Amino acid sequence: MKRKYQMLFITILISAITHAQESFVKQSVYFELLGNGILYSFNYEKYVKPNISLRTGISVIPEQKTISGKKETLNSYLLPMMANYLIGKDCHKLELGAGVVCHYMLKTFKYNKISNKSGCNFYPTARFGYTFIPKSNGLTYKISYTPILDEHINHWVGISFGYSF
Repeated sequence: MKRKYQMLFITILISAITHAQESFVKQSVYFELLGNGILYSFNYEKYVKPNISLRTGISVIPEQKTISGKKETLNSYLLPMMANYLIGKDCHKLELGAGVVCHYMLKTFKYNKISNKSGCNFYPTARFGYTFIPKSNGLTYKISYTPILDEHINHWVGISFGYSF
């Protein structure tokens, strides 16, 4: 009987260790200053594996202009969409990513009546940097080089703070 309890204890212990090795945070939400969203962005990142994530974000940049005597607001919507690969053990990772930034513009006239869309453009972007990801729920932060390519390479950096769960 004692032997059965010992075997049961060892089985539960091995199961717990194996499960602990497979567990990792599944998603993050964070604010990025500068970075792939140009000035700022609010982001959601889904970890499909411990070392692979998919990210999307949004940034809205209003710009006031006077055209033909009319005051207009051009709203630029920037949507970074990326796939990232993480290298490293424990919480400290090197993050390598590639994707696009969708730049979508809406022209808004007085009284916020939406007019015609001015266009949507896609720009290749990348991410090379340090990422801290907790083993379980907790604060996460990143600092990265985030170039964006249009007619030339725009060198940019980003700093992110958020929560992983």
